[in-house]
Amino acid sequence: SHRFLRPARLPFRHFGLLTEYNTVAPARGCVVALPAGRFRAGALWGMRPGIWHPPADGPRRKAVYCGIGVQGGNVMVSIKERLEADIRNAMRARNQERLDTLRFLKSRIQLVEKDALKELDDAGVTEVVAKQVKDRRESIQMFGDGGRADLVAKEEASLAVLQEYMPEQLDDDAIAALARQAIAEVGAAGPGDRGKVMGRIMPQVRGKADGSQVNAIVSRLLESAG
Repeated sequence: SHRFLRPARLPFRHFGLLTEYNTVAPARGCVVALPAGRFRAGALWGMRPGIWHPPADGPRRKAVYCGIGVQGGNVMVSIKERLEADIRNAMRARNQERLDTLRFLKSRIQLVEKDALKELDDAGVTEVVAKQVKDRRESIQMFGDGGRADLVAKEEASLAVLQEYMPEQLDDDAIAALARQAIAEVGAAGPGDRGKVMGRIMPQVRGKADGSQVNAIVSRLLESAG
């Protein structure tokens, strides 16, 4: 079950990442935010999850995550919240290349939300990230064909940043296993049934595999079946 930690007397309008929040008496129930985008309650001080324990030598300035759902000791941070924190970290680190990629991703998310007239959840954000990943890969291919090594390097750096927000990617064997299952479920008998198979498998792999990669594996399996 989820527990929501709501410490008292914290100066913020909404729950989120409080960078370098300094207090003499931090409320119990805060969650210490570790760097690199992964958060574990209490881990910084080696205490049990879910409780903020100040160090023995007194309070210090630390990043504190409060008000976020916790499950199994891990803070449930949305992708958009993580993106906001990463933008601030890139600004502090003066990493302009990373900052530009993150800000562009944020603008794409906001544009999709504006068009859809609703706020995106993690699944929707992942679709936006996947589209950006696809665009970067196409740009890398195009610039590589044109002999623009400088632009290839720039796009590859941006791609590496975007991939931090993608789920773990499926390998060919995992995709093939899902494809075989989809083929059996829809009763596909040959290449003519590829549309049915793709319609069944794509919701399962969205964000976890490139569509062209899935299509190639499905086509190969259907051709061998036919």
